[in-house]
Amino acid sequence: MPDLPDDATIYRNDQDKVRIWKIPDEESLSGAYYEVEFFFYENDVRFEDPELAELYADVYWVADMFNEKETGDRGIPPRVARRGQEAIVAYCIARSPSTSVEWAAAEFDVSEDTVRTYLSRVRRQAEVQQEALAETDSAHNATGDFSP
Repeated sequence: MPDLPDDATIYRNDQDKVRIWKIPDEESLSGAYYEVEFFFYENDVRFEDPELAELYADVYWVADMFNEKETGDRGIPPRVARRGQEAIVAYCIARSPSTSVEWAAAEFDVSEDTVRTYLSRVRRQAEVQQEALAETDSAHNATGDFSP
């Protein structure tokens, strides 16, 4: 990740595996942008909307910490695609600010409520995975046993 400005602050920190930085930016409509930083690889992913940055981080957790680097115009990262329609819809909404719940419902031939349910499930799955990792880390720290 490139050097961050001195006025950058941590917006969200998921067990030091995923961080979302809030970086002030006068040219941004919201006055800041949000950069997602990953422990396992370098890839600059910026968002103007903090909710989209958080949704992207949640998809990252649900899709086994996918690596989007060099995905380019090829589309959905394979690990996201393997997680099914819920993860794909969440990824599409997170990665394209112009993608709305309404658009996703029309494109995926589901109701808007179904899209909202998908987003809610992805967020919940991410929470569950983070909690499981925290419990594993806590158990390893308590016992000193770091074997799988």
